[in-house]
Amino acid sequence: MAESQHKYHQLANEVERMIKNRKLKPHDPVFSEGELAKMFNVSTMTAKMALKHLAIQGVVYRMSRRGTFLCDSPSEIQINDVNKELPFGAMKSISIGMIVPDLDSYISQMISTIESEARAQHYNLMIKISRGIEDEDSCLQQLVDERIEGIIWFPRARDYCSQQVLRLKMEGYPIVMIDRYFPEVLIDCVYPDYFEGTYQMVEHLIHKGHREIGIVTNAISAIGSSEDQYQGYFKALFDHEITAISKNIHIIEKTKDRTNYSDKDPLLDRFLRENPDLTAIICGDDHIAASVLYSAMRLNILVPNQLSIAGFSDIQLAMMLPVALTTVRQPTEELGKEAVKLLIRRMNHCDEKQNTVKLKTQIIERDSVSVRS
Repeated sequence: MAESQHKYHQLANEVERMIKNRKLKPHDPVFSEGELAKMFNVSTMTAKMALKHLAIQGVVYRMSRRGTFLCDSPSEIQINDVNKELPFGAMKSISIGMIVPDLDSYISQMISTIESEARAQHYNLMIKISRGIEDEDSCLQQLVDERIEGIIWFPRARDYCSQQVLRLKMEGYPIVMIDRYFPEVLIDCVYPDYFEGTYQMVEHLIHKGHREIGIVTNAISAIGSSEDQYQGYFKALFDHEITAISKNIHIIEKTKDRTNYSDKDPLLDRFLRENPDLTAIICGDDHIAASVLYSAMRLNILVPNQLSIAGFSDIQLAMMLPVALTTVRQPTEELGKEAVKLLIRRMNHCDEKQNTVKLKTQIIERDSVSVRS
């Protein structure tokens, strides 16, 4: 098998050669997953993916509980001809999957874009909402088992890459990660420029006259987004000759769900009370910014007159808060479209190196940031 191809594509090519050599006729049974796994010393997952790949190409068709069979005139059916009528039991369209950690307004907007883009490219979209880190791995396996040809993965907050994702990558299964990236894992990804977005927002606050600028966010993890935000914060202060002070940094203790922040956080209240010199705070996301806003209101700190607050994401909540939130907008529509394009590219060019798409963000000015005289 050729070195430049991934395992299941290599195996699919071998199966096609065996079909021709054995002169199988239309509707004759083709080798099972178990038989292929033993013959070529590969996993059953690789064998299953090879047969599904041939089914998409129209070489074979698969029937539940009966097996895999040779199509009529397989050479006449092309992989991209998804509307062509196939033999009974064959796949008539290609499905891709998406795994998300929740359904807040930001993710919902992204799903809407991805579904529209997938449909325009003649792909079905199956969505699963993971209920935890362990369930995320289960969702990945379910999508592979359900004839899904590629997966767009929005990982939950975690300190390590999913072992299931690493296994699928080793098998050559098409996966694109969105909104996050793991620096040490070469997986295709599309994400907003967290570093530049944070840098520009801190610079925006500095240009508004603020010098005592704090940050409230999550702990640095292996997921690149949180580390990029820290680096953007420190770099902006450094470039403007402002000293970064540790007491101006507050780490939010995050619950299992990304959006489940408490509107009553005693530790956040304490942070604001003990830092009366702060004139502005940049937050890791808009949910954290909302927590900071409500904490300030409990402590009778006027926003933005006494304390300016900036968020990150520009979810629907941002404009519905008691003080409309100035924030960094993430390009959800562009992110969704690029994710689908990247996944289709990976499905058609499995031997390419990692593709990374970093998208520009935009500062959205509302009422939560004031000019400091």
